[in-house]
Amino acid sequence: MAPTPKRVSASIARVSRSWCRSNPRAEDSITGQELSNTPRHQAKLSLIVPLYEDKVFGGLEVLYTSSVRTLAGNRADGFAVASLTLFSQRIVKGLEVSASIYNLFDTRYAFPRSADLREDTITQDGRGFRVKLTCRF
Repeated sequence: MAPTPKRVSASIARVSRSWCRSNPRAEDSITGQELSNTPRHQAKLSLIVPLYEDKVFGGLEVLYTSSVRTLAGNRADGFAVASLTLFSQRIVKGLEVSASIYNLFDTRYAFPRSADLREDTITQDGRGFRVKLTCRF
């Protein structure tokens, strides 16, 4: 009798990076200023690791955004934000569960505002939590 093959789950890692140099609008070509709310650099790292067979996984995601010019001509600081997720699949037929912590280290950061708001930057939420239950039938 041949041994039954064991299902093996592997870790998955992804890294992406973008570099952006936007084409200025007519009014920006006169001043030579870069466009507002357009980061030059963005990067993302995702890692998924099996914790229990092929049923429970842990995920880590880190997003980096470089500083950006605001509409007022100031700079909003660059930032990195990490999120952590624990999720399961196939523990019970048709049921999936996940729990996530967003902005894991409670990083304080802000995005430039849009033209219809008064503030130069809008402070973003701190740490957040989410639990998700999916039932398929």
